[in-house]
Amino acid sequence: MIHDTSRSLGVLVSIAPPLLLVVWLWAPVLAHYYVPGADIDPQAVAAARDSPTDDAFVELRSQTFGVPRLTHYNDAEILEAASGLLERRFNLPGWTFRETGFPFRPEDVEADDGVWQLRYASFLLPGVLLEAHERSGDDSYLLATRDFLLDWNRFERHRRLPRGFMWNDHALAARTVALADFWRLYRQHAAYSPDHARQVLELVVRTGQFLAKPSHYTYATNHGTFQTLALMHLALSFPTLDQFVGYPALAVERLTEQMAYLVAADGTVLEHSPEYHYSGLERMATAFRYLTLADIPIPDDWWELYARAMSLQAAMQRPDGSLPRIGDTGVMAAARGVLVTERRPDGGALRPYHVANLKRLEDLQVQPVGGHAIWWGGRAASDSDPGRQTVLNWQHFPGHAHEHAAELSVNLWSDGVEWITGPGYWPYGLAGRREAVSWLGHNAPHWVDEPADGERHSQLLAMASAPELMAADLQRTRGNGANIRRQVLQVYGEYWLIIDAFSDDRPGTVRTTWTFDPQLQRDRAGVVDAMETTLRHQPSSRHLRLAWTGSSGLQVERLHGSESPWGGWVVDTDRTPRAAEALRMMQQVSEQAWTALVVHLPVSSAAPPADKTLSTQMLAWDGPEEWSLAINDADWELIVERTPGGLRLQNGLTTEPTDLFEWVPAEASEEGRQMLRTAFGEAEKRYGPRFNDYIEFRSLITGMTIVLLLAQEVVMLLCKRLLPGAYMPLRTLSGLAWIALGVGVHVRYLL
Repeated sequence: MIHDTSRSLGVLVSIAPPLLLVVWLWAPVLAHYYVPGADIDPQAVAAARDSPTDDAFVELRSQTFGVPRLTHYNDAEILEAASGLLERRFNLPGWTFRETGFPFRPEDVEADDGVWQLRYASFLLPGVLLEAHERSGDDSYLLATRDFLLDWNRFERHRRLPRGFMWNDHALAARTVALADFWRLYRQHAAYSPDHARQVLELVVRTGQFLAKPSHYTYATNHGTFQTLALMHLALSFPTLDQFVGYPALAVERLTEQMAYLVAADGTVLEHSPEYHYSGLERMATAFRYLTLADIPIPDDWWELYARAMSLQAAMQRPDGSLPRIGDTGVMAAARGVLVTERRPDGGALRPYHVANLKRLEDLQVQPVGGHAIWWGGRAASDSDPGRQTVLNWQHFPGHAHEHAAELSVNLWSDGVEWITGPGYWPYGLAGRREAVSWLGHNAPHWVDEPADGERHSQLLAMASAPELMAADLQRTRGNGANIRRQVLQVYGEYWLIIDAFSDDRPGTVRTTWTFDPQLQRDRAGVVDAMETTLRHQPSSRHLRLAWTGSSGLQVERLHGSESPWGGWVVDTDRTPRAAEALRMMQQVSEQAWTALVVHLPVSSAAPPADKTLSTQMLAWDGPEEWSLAINDADWELIVERTPGGLRLQNGLTTEPTDLFEWVPAEASEEGRQMLRTAFGEAEKRYGPRFNDYIEFRSLITGMTIVLLLAQEVVMLLCKRLLPGAYMPLRTLSGLAWIALGVGVHVRYLL
């Protein structure tokens, strides 16, 4: 009896651990994706038919939460797309043709790439049909949408694990708009069925439960804001559902947290991107309006942050709606205008509306905490043009989204052209994104061995401003103490001087890649070996002239759509990467070194004479705060001098230098950044690390566990017959091995 019990324990010791390993692998995933759902009683269904009013619904349907807007398509385009969807053909202008549509098929959820799966799970296709029904009155579109939602509900209700993007945070938030819009149109329709209505409301409630679940909340990014707005959208669209009663309070709690770390005190939306600042303005306007509709007061300091954010947007956005290619920014992201709101006398928010462009109140905009300096100045090619825009970027907030390694980078725009640029919003999943978001994609100076996620700190040190000159002095320090100073000067409106100074105790190499608009081509008059070149803008025949110099060891190489070394790529307006002219500068650093780049953007479109070149020479160098540099342009010379007291200019038309332009120390920013880090850290503690389901990995380990367990039992059977004395020790040893395997998998892959 004792012997049999011992053998049974031995079997348990070697079989229980692998079974527990499988349970341990899947229990967190099943818990993460579990929501209770709800049985909607007939009274709740009936009450939802009458509230809110249709007018309230119409305002709510104007939101998209990241799904592309359909309102700019004309009737013919929408109706043709909708009729095609009923035949499982998706053909909407601006989109790739796909064989998908109605009725719903489960395999559609995982069809195509991740971008399309996100759009599909966001209910883009039901949105097209609802738009077509709204414009045409054709009930077939509404009823097809109803059938889609009923099929989706049946599909989703029985699933324990996701397929594709069906429970993605962004998709869940975006689909609330289509769900609410369908309910608006269906609740009083002649085809209304109480049973179908109940099933649709079950889907609505389950969507809200996913959005409200803490483990699904993406607190660190704009996705979390979309989730919060979607909760408000549901609460306003379905005010009679008991399941949504607590959503407004939860939304206020989350918004209060995010406003403390996603928006700097100077109004910058902290997602490393002008496009996400622009969309952040839209999210703020929407949030303010939703709070007003819910009779929740908007804090005064939120209105102040909103005003500062508007001011920054006005400085960043150009007259053509383009934005600087910094971080993940599509250059024409704001081309259709900005969604804004205004404060009512009672402190609430007006219904948001679009404006083509915000009025810029000042030509200089500095965000010391947010990490931007933007100035407008210099003569333009036409009287209607507002001038030239210079943008400096030193934004770096670890843990926040959409960052490229680009601190101290410079963007230059004039007359509809971003003459000096970054790569822009490189599509996720497309080859080259890793390089585009790294130091390689930007004109930010960096050490060649410096990782994109390395420890570093950047700040604006000082600025100087006068009619003849605008200047900024910035600094970036690595975790090992190595230091870069970048000084950017715009002189007489059409010359830019960028001086980089490098300091490091260890010998190394600093790299800077200057990338230019894809429409610029290298002119035959300029050659890299001569330390100057000219780039011609093909459509307008305007020219950008460049000259450079550096300390000993400077090497300059031309790149154009190069994959090795990587460089010379820009994402164009259609989000397609295109080859572009680029200059890669490699500067050897031994304790101290420097480079200087002179950029000349003439007002005239006339080509410069071939024998009249631009050149530059460092006349004296005694560190980043004491130097003298000459710019020679044909028969004209400009000398720029920096002393400990400030800057002086002397041009060939005068015999005396200008008065001293004094540096004005930048506003302190460290306290504001520390407040942001503290608030972000508190959110990290509250919500913990983002849950990763690793479903493919867990499936692989589960399959391997089953195979190993079967193999183990075969070995045990043979051992029991051939080596009975080793049977129990081997059982014990296998149990310990399983435990070690489980701990190793957890520590190595799942922590």
